[in-house]
Amino acid sequence: YNPIVTGGFQCNTDGKFVGSGAFGMALGVYMTNYTTKITLDSAVVMTALAAATSSLRLAEGTNATPNPKDEERCRRLLLKTLNQMNARRELSGQQVASSLLGIPNHFTDCHFDVVYW
Repeated sequence: YNPIVTGGFQCNTDGKFVGSGAFGMALGVYMTNYTTKITLDSAVVMTALAAATSSLRLAEGTNATPNPKDEERCRRLLLKTLNQMNARRELSGQQVASSLLGIPNHFTDCHFDVVYW
């Protein structure tokens, strides 16, 4: 315990020697998982939400000629859900720093077209 470090960082600190062995490996896995923060892919979530709305429509027996107004409301609901999900997802310090510095989040020699939806 170091009160200067705790006061400076405004958080709980615990200094501890971590050698090799099972504890060191477990700590390495924990820190790797913590810093990378695997998130759900938004395309997968949107596909699942669209399938759920289609399933609800079939369950209600309204499969024939959907109302365009209902289709627009459904599309807006899906878009709002996706925006809320993306706004609330956790980001690691590395992800924030690379975004602020303009470092790309992936490297590839392939070219992909932008799709606006």
